[in-house]
Amino acid sequence: MSSSNRADVLKRLYAELKKKYSAVSATERTVLEHFLYATCLEDATYEAANAAFSALVETMSGWNEVRVSSVTELSELMPQLPDPRGTAIKLRKILHAVFEERYCFDIDDIRKKSLKEAYEKLESIPGGTPFSINYTAQIALGRHGIPVGNGEKRLLYVLGIISEKDIEEREVGGLNRAISKSQGMEFASLLHQLAAAFVQNPEARKIVSFLKSFAPDFRVRMPKRREIRVENTMETPEPIVTHEVAPQNMMDLLINDPDFRKERENDRFEDTYDDSEERAKEEYLEEMAMKRRKNRSSKEERARKIDCPFEEDEEIEEKKTDKTMKSQSASSENQKEKTSRKNKKVADKASKSSEKATEKRKEKAPKTENEESVEKGKKAENSTKAEKGKNVKKVPKAKKLPKTEKEGKTPKKSSK
Repeated sequence: MSSSNRADVLKRLYAELKKKYSAVSATERTVLEHFLYATCLEDATYEAANAAFSALVETMSGWNEVRVSSVTELSELMPQLPDPRGTAIKLRKILHAVFEERYCFDIDDIRKKSLKEAYEKLESIPGGTPFSINYTAQIALGRHGIPVGNGEKRLLYVLGIISEKDIEEREVGGLNRAISKSQGMEFASLLHQLAAAFVQNPEARKIVSFLKSFAPDFRVRMPKRREIRVENTMETPEPIVTHEVAPQNMMDLLINDPDFRKERENDRFEDTYDDSEERAKEEYLEEMAMKRRKNRSSKEERARKIDCPFEEDEEIEEKKTDKTMKSQSASSENQKEKTSRKNKKVADKASKSSEKATEKRKEKAPKTENEESVEKGKKAENSTKAEKGKNVKKVPKAKKLPKTEKEGKTPKKSSK
């Protein structure tokens, strides 16, 4: 199809979509949050993407926990999506890349760069797809680029707007020229709503009626029915199942699928990922957060002192009252100890006085015959010892001779 014919067909498609759908306005988020929301929104309805994104935000404590969580845990939180495991792997890759580069989950600084540099930065992040990159660039950066995923490409192919070669390309040629920048967000939301419904069930009555009215020969380009069709919670109540398959044969069929094998290998690699460096980074971030909390608390205390300075005086008075109460209690205890000591001393004096009184009574009491005989014997012994001492004769001491001035010399006579 030529470029002019394609532009006319796209404008007619835009007019038909306006009749059946209403545009969904984007909420205010950071660049990284828009990027993660776009990965959830690819090939899914807005309701399913909102439910999955809110489950991640509410159940997880932060994006770091999402990064560390396993693929199975994340896929269990997002059962509404058409491919929860693939979405979980993409989310983890994006968060790993951002954290390893910046040690945080903030990429809002790319808004200050030019559109070309910002777009190249989004392309360099692993885990991103053409749909998520163009969606983030359109809504967060204001770039004119309509996000087109696999579901949109299949829908445009069935409508006869693009060919099989255009499906393999990154962007749909002529789409941005046919739709102006002011109409880009509205057209992207309308086209995505139809594509998400087409991915859920291409044989739904509303989808078939729209395709038939727009392109009567759409059956030639419709995808072939699969023998096994996996249902999800957001699917319409018109499933296409040709025949049932036993659960044991299901696993055999999935093992033969090359895409399933690749996903299993990626899951093993992700689960066995050595996160020793990541733990060190997490500890560093926790230490920095603790320091920030301490600084905030000190700043709050300073502000509180400035706002209400009389609180310090009240605290000081309370401390003084506590000290006085403690000192009073200590003094009362000391008085008790002193009184107890005085009572002990009085009791000791009373006991000693009673002992002395008993001793005096014993002395004044009349002595027995045995005691008198013992005392007489002691007196006799003492008298005999005294008489013996008197009879002993004392030997007189020898008189000392006068000493000369020098021994062996006679005194000199005077010459007179």
